[in-house]
Amino acid sequence: MYTVVITGATKGIGRSLSIAYASQCVQLVLIARDEQLLKALSEECRVKGAKAQYYLLDLSNTEEAIRASSEIAEEYDVDLLISNAGITGIADEGEVEPWTQIESILSLNCTGAIAITHSILIDMQNREAGHVAYISSIAAYHGMPLTPAYCASKSAIKAYAEAIRGGLASKSVMITLVTPGFVETDMSDQFPSKKPFMVSSDEAARIIKKGLDRKKRIISFPLTLTIGMKCLVFLPAFVSDLILSKLKY
Repeated sequence: MYTVVITGATKGIGRSLSIAYASQCVQLVLIARDEQLLKALSEECRVKGAKAQYYLLDLSNTEEAIRASSEIAEEYDVDLLISNAGITGIADEGEVEPWTQIESILSLNCTGAIAITHSILIDMQNREAGHVAYISSIAAYHGMPLTPAYCASKSAIKAYAEAIRGGLASKSVMITLVTPGFVETDMSDQFPSKKPFMVSSDEAARIIKKGLDRKKRIISFPLTLTIGMKCLVFLPAFVSDLILSKLKY
């Protein structure tokens, strides 16, 4: 039985990944905050032949995330963990984000996203087997004035995934960093500017699953937008700032 744990499982990319992995010989452990949606998704996955359990969990509560990671590690030999849950928030032009917004974004996207993997990673390290995917964003490559806390959280996840990937390589634990561009989800609906090369959550899940099946270390899409964001790093700061300002990002 191949065991897959997915956080943020009931919406967007997480839901599409849950459906994509649902098949015979797969044990799904689905994590999210809405029990009604979790029950419905679990049943949908069972209809496709998978075994499906769920954890009702708010990853912004670090203690609960650590406890859940420990419980899952004790109960299952996790083959693949996809740390996907995330939220965003928009900063008004010329204004600093409210602290409550900054704190909630960092708590879930960064601390919670890492905390849920902690005990499971230790178990994988001890078994010398397993695969963890951290869903970051192309926003991790360069901060955008429109979403400062979100960019910070995704940059942190990117750095953590890159660092721990090398650290656990000798233990045969695979780490994948995923940096998607715009995906058609409730979260992207909050973004007021243009969303070039946007893909559906099902298409994003297909790309991610294909990359994970191939054990890719980095999955980044779409290519054009990824290259554009990476290039901003090499430009003088005033130039990259001007570009982002013109694009209203």
